[in-house]
Amino acid sequence: MTRLLVLALALLIIPLHAQSPGDKPKPDTANSNWESAPWGKLPAGLEWEAASQVSTTPEGQIVVLRRANPFFVLMTPAGDVVRTWGENLFKVAHGLRIDRKGFLWVTDNTDNFVQKYSLDGKLLLTLGQRGVAGGNDSKTNFDGPADVFVLPDGDILVADGYRNSRVVPFASDGRFKSINGGGKGTEPGP
Repeated sequence: MTRLLVLALALLIIPLHAQSPGDKPKPDTANSNWESAPWGKLPAGLEWEAASQVSTTPEGQIVVLRRANPFFVLMTPAGDVVRTWGENLFKVAHGLRIDRKGFLWVTDNTDNFVQKYSLDGKLLLTLGQRGVAGGNDSKTNFDGPADVFVLPDGDILVADGYRNSRVVPFASDGRFKSINGGGKGTEPGP
């Protein structure tokens, strides 16, 4: 019986061991992070610094939003830099979304605004006012915008939830539409 159990365990363990990849990432036990292979060939003098978000264009290029100058790094899928741009644009660059048409949408959750850029770096639209906080009832200002999403019809949804508690829809031209939410609960959540 014991020999049969040992044989059964060996038949289960050997195939599992044989199928495991030899070059899998190894844990860094000092800080619980995982090692990964280097990716991206940055130009001399440019470091990753604090990359906040990464997204892809409809054409498959990769856009990295950094919290340092230059704020934007446009790359090929192979990791080659196409161009960098954006000096002194944000206090704390936070969120990056790329819509279906390839426009970049960025939130600054400290200076309280959302901006729309073309892929070549042209500023097309600003929602909110730089450095001005708005409460949950504000139609024009935010207080910690976290994210932005563009609907198929072009309407814009701003998640204003770091210090406020709402989603604010705008028309595609930036015209205010409504406030969804805006109140904080008093009871424990589910």
